[in-house]
Amino acid sequence: MIRAVVWKELREQGLIAVMLAVLGGALLVAAAVFADPPMPNAPMTDIVAALGAGRLLTLMLVVTAGMVCGGALFAAEKESGTIAFLEALPTGHWALWRAKVVAGLLLALAEVLALMAVAAALGLADVSFLARLLVYALLAFAWGTLGSTLARTTLGSVGIAIPAATLASFAFLFPIVLLFARPGAGGPPPTGWALFELLMVGTPLAISAWRFTAPDRARSAEIVGAGPWTRGPSVRPRKPGTGARALAWLTAQQLRTPGTVLSLFALAFGLALLLPNMRPLVLWPVLALAAGVLAGVTAFGDEQAHQTARFWSEHRLPVGRAWWVKIGIHFGFLLWLLVLLALPSVLRAQVETTEGFGRGRSSFAGVFQSRLFDELGAQTLKFLLVPAVYGFAFGHVCGLLFRKLVVATGVATMLAGTCAAVWEMSLLAGGVTHWQVWLPAGAVLLTGRVLIRGWAADRATARGPLTRLCVATGVLVVSLVGGVAYRVLQVPDDPTGADDAAFVARLPNYDENVGGRDFRTAADRFARLAAASVPEPSRVPDARRRPRVDERLDTAARFGWPTDDPELAEYLDRVFDDPPTAPGDKPWPNMAADAARLPLGVYELPQLVGTTATTATALDNARRMPSRSWSAVSRNRRTTRTRYPRRSTLSPR
Repeated sequence: MIRAVVWKELREQGLIAVMLAVLGGALLVAAAVFADPPMPNAPMTDIVAALGAGRLLTLMLVVTAGMVCGGALFAAEKESGTIAFLEALPTGHWALWRAKVVAGLLLALAEVLALMAVAAALGLADVSFLARLLVYALLAFAWGTLGSTLARTTLGSVGIAIPAATLASFAFLFPIVLLFARPGAGGPPPTGWALFELLMVGTPLAISAWRFTAPDRARSAEIVGAGPWTRGPSVRPRKPGTGARALAWLTAQQLRTPGTVLSLFALAFGLALLLPNMRPLVLWPVLALAAGVLAGVTAFGDEQAHQTARFWSEHRLPVGRAWWVKIGIHFGFLLWLLVLLALPSVLRAQVETTEGFGRGRSSFAGVFQSRLFDELGAQTLKFLLVPAVYGFAFGHVCGLLFRKLVVATGVATMLAGTCAAVWEMSLLAGGVTHWQVWLPAGAVLLTGRVLIRGWAADRATARGPLTRLCVATGVLVVSLVGGVAYRVLQVPDDPTGADDAAFVARLPNYDENVGGRDFRTAADRFARLAAASVPEPSRVPDARRRPRVDERLDTAARFGWPTDDPELAEYLDRVFDDPPTAPGDKPWPNMAADAARLPLGVYELPQLVGTTATTATALDNARRMPSRSWSAVSRNRRTTRTRYPRRSTLSPR
């Protein structure tokens, strides 16, 4: 029987294994040619530099191969509806589990050895690293097997295996360190590590075998009793209703396990956005897109995995009503995931606002640590929700068209990401109306509604459903192209540029613009001193816990000079210490004060503007300069010193 199961696994997973080996080999070749080698002196926190891109890529491919082979053993059978055939074979569940695990292990070993051979031939890994890769692949296979036993889909098995392995590693490693660690040693001895690896491999396999063989134990312990039939209590017939409560209960039960796993992942990624090097503004569209795709794919994922959609068609149940209820609940689940993603950042922004560090910025600017949201205004919600909504719409439709949820997730991510990327830059520029962004997403979402009856009857590839799918695709393309075309045409094109030329002509020329030119020179000199005076984060032990110097100075300008922050005093001394570079040269505070008394001038001449980034930097310097002066005034009033002027003479003209 093992030989038959091995042949079955090779037929089902052979193509995936070949694609993974070929793609992995190509990536390893590219890493060997273009990537930098590992740096011996790199810190362990910099994983890419410490291991090297080639080694890191080899590790990821090996772990992926083990996880996929283990995760597809039983979940793929449930997803394709063949698990009942295997359970009906004249053999016990223990023999079936053993045969499947042996087959999957042989297939995983072949993939891993092929990848390791390519890595060794390219010089990306030595013998000791390759030996560790075998252990990592075995760990990934064992936890993938456990996830495959518990989950109903291959994607769900991976979602269970990763957090379960992470929690188990902490649960096993902590007592091993307490029992085996010796004073002065960096960690447990080899015996402790061997016990840890044995527990990490044996525990998931034992739980998987115990869980899979549960029906055999239940049958052996079943007590068959005979007794007279008893008549149950009479039940008063209920009035016919819409069935929304039953549908909501069914959807909640189906969403219980994947919803818990996805919620934990969303919270973990939300906490990761708090790391110093993370940029929430850049990462949010990617995370929102992933949340939308997963929430949409799982809407009918249980029916796809168990092939229970025919039940709706055979019993003539209201499948359209079921679609509305399930889509509504899963869209609410998507909003819940977005809340979990943003919750840690919201709490951080709330703490900073309470302490005075984040005041002066809008709520979204404080949450995402970017002043861009101060300028977006009404476009903010569109920018945050467009990737999630597009991902949900495409994920729902792809979940109906593809039986494998992994394939549906990949296709939906590519389609939704492409369509959402069309609007991201336009949303940053502003002026996008609601119908432009939401009409294509609504067309995709309603595509699932017109396909739901054919899908429930297992006739999604018939002429009628395919015709409706083609029409819906045409509506999507027309709405998307129409929205983009309107975006292009809604701003009238003025080839002559007469208004711009007249505006520039009314501005003072270079010789007349003495005040603006001097104020710009003072701002540039201030910016150079300020950049050279800010303490480096590595020199400040608590740099991660303390706010930036800019935020602390803004707080001092608004609420008074703090007495417990000597670093700010040293910073101001260095910023205002502007020795003259030539005879008659004035420090930047005096130069700015003299420029403020001159007639109004232009701070940034349009003829000299090169890029938007340069203009934004210059304006930011002009904004920060009065803030530093007000901080100095606040300090003088607190310390009764007279080094700096008692009142601000700067004016951001």
